[in-house]
Amino acid sequence: MVTRGEQREDAILLAVLELLAEVGYDQMTMDGVAARAHASKATIYRRWPGKAELVVTAVKRHSGSPWWTRLTPGACAATCSESCPRCGRPWPGRMRRSCSG
Repeated sequence: MVTRGEQREDAILLAVLELLAEVGYDQMTMDGVAARAHASKATIYRRWPGKAELVVTAVKRHSGSPWWTRLTPGACAATCSESCPRCGRPWPGRMRRSCSG
């Protein structure tokens, strides 16, 4: 069973990754993370002393092979696009992938 604290932490870390992709590290703020995760800054600072530690935790938690590396050649025609296959939102420019399959 996932605890409420674990759910909150997952929401915060996902918000960090989304904001990093959208605005980059320099423009990402703790206020922005808190708003995106529907959490207070106090909740974030209780777990992480600063932005750098928060980003490191988010990247470590969600690291692994990206979804596009697990595709078989030719099977990605519907998946490789200009938008995220999970939510349908457009990829930020620096994250666009091209498909050769």
